[in-house]
Amino acid sequence: MSSLAEVAAPRTDDMEADAPNGSGRSKTIDHLPTEDNANVALFTAYKREDFRVRSSGGELGDYAEAFRTAATELAGEREVGDLWAYPIVFLYRHAIELILKDILVNHQAASGVRASKVLKRGHSLVEQVDDLLTVLKCYGLSPSRDVVCMIRSWNEFDSQSFKARYPCTKDGERNPLFEGKDFDLRSFKALCERCFEELSETRAEIQSHDYSAFLAAECRAVSES
Repeated sequence: MSSLAEVAAPRTDDMEADAPNGSGRSKTIDHLPTEDNANVALFTAYKREDFRVRSSGGELGDYAEAFRTAATELAGEREVGDLWAYPIVFLYRHAIELILKDILVNHQAASGVRASKVLKRGHSLVEQVDDLLTVLKCYGLSPSRDVVCMIRSWNEFDSQSFKARYPCTKDGERNPLFEGKDFDLRSFKALCERCFEELSETRAEIQSHDYSAFLAAECRAVSES
């Protein structure tokens, strides 16, 4: 039985002989033996009778919850983080990004906010702020100081969610998160949890408002028919 590493690694004896026009390119995954492919469970769906999926593949909010859960589990009760904790930083940031986008994409108010523009902005959080304020205003809501400060901090220290994933910029310049020093993981986690909970509650309030408006419209339609 081949390991994942053995299956993924190109074999030197497959290079020139099997490549078109002697290009030296290795075989694609399509050319791997089927018995090896069968041993690779990387993207194999897990099927179980009692396993439930809320939707087909999940929505933005479902992904946000998943990233938040992973970050919470990894952080645990640890107080100090360094390089090993950078994945936690990324998971929390991505969870915040996803729940922000979920609010902006799935609300029903006539805010003028376009989902296509929200999704094309990439990983920047601060670029979503104006739309966030616009949407929340439609529901008589506003973000807390914690959320505003968190978004500003991300924009200042890691605007494109890059530093927690790579040790250098695309130009090869060193660009360490937290200047390569230990950081207060407990406080970081606490702030992210507060902000995520607030945004999650905001999303729920918006959904409740939208559903109530839908029911009211249905009732009017029935009464007028």
